[in-house]
Amino acid sequence: MALGLLFRLTLRLRHTFELLLLRGASVIAHILPRRLLLPLGRLLGRAVFSFLPWRLRILRENAAHLPTTPAADFERRAYEHLGQHLVLALHPPSLPLPLHAPGLGALAADAERGGLILCGAHVGLWELLPRAVAPHLPAVARQHGLLVYRPLHNAAVDRWLRRRRACAAGMPLVADHGSAPALRRALEHGGVVGLLSDQRPSRAAVTVDFLGRPTAFSAGVASLRRATGAPVWFVALVLDHDASGAPLLRLRIEQLAPRRDGQAPSEADDASLTQSYADALGATIAEYPAQYFWWHRRWKAAC
Repeated sequence: MALGLLFRLTLRLRHTFELLLLRGASVIAHILPRRLLLPLGRLLGRAVFSFLPWRLRILRENAAHLPTTPAADFERRAYEHLGQHLVLALHPPSLPLPLHAPGLGALAADAERGGLILCGAHVGLWELLPRAVAPHLPAVARQHGLLVYRPLHNAAVDRWLRRRRACAAGMPLVADHGSAPALRRALEHGGVVGLLSDQRPSRAAVTVDFLGRPTAFSAGVASLRRATGAPVWFVALVLDHDASGAPLLRLRIEQLAPRRDGQAPSEADDASLTQSYADALGATIAEYPAQYFWWHRRWKAAC
């Protein structure tokens, strides 16, 4: 009894500390001039890498499956990118850098015709994706749209992040578990559905080739496509530079499946769609390997 109470108290204190730390960092990011965001994020990431390389083992396990051998400074650059991602994500909900987004007009035009599925991934600056895409979508797509998220264990941080994400996108969020009926309704009403589709599936899965090995992806996107006929687009936001070397945000956009007319897709079509997603994600990772860094082991066998 006493041990259980002590555990709950310790957990609550830890969760409170995490929320205060995150909110404090957000306040600092709000008052910083934009020109200091990237240098500060780089320094933050380098400090964590040098003194407290949290989850370095997971980074190495995931990096072992990259299509090419990472550069010698890959790990340091991955932590620097993560620091920059954190600082940019904590900045007020507006894009802090110029956006280069060829193909965004075609995506928005497709959304004008009805419901649309956007598949993101944990690569680049995924927290900023809603800010980059949502302002360019038609009003009805945002009005009926939904963003899918996986709730955090820290309920207080989860509520805080959920409010920020909804504000940035101008759309409500829905927890991934049991969300299929709500997502189908959103698509049927002309809304856009946004998902980060590269997490290990907890239930039904489609196995395809990803970075050179069989990998299970959730069957959710293929099921939504089958039920509604909505087109599917891959989107990823990465940190890049223009011809002069100045930083900018680059939006990678690719249509994975057009709007369906006529016959419903088969299981083979589900596999083809999932493979197209894996290929688009793999190509992004190959070009920006240091920006494929998040806190989870992608391959269960690596645990």
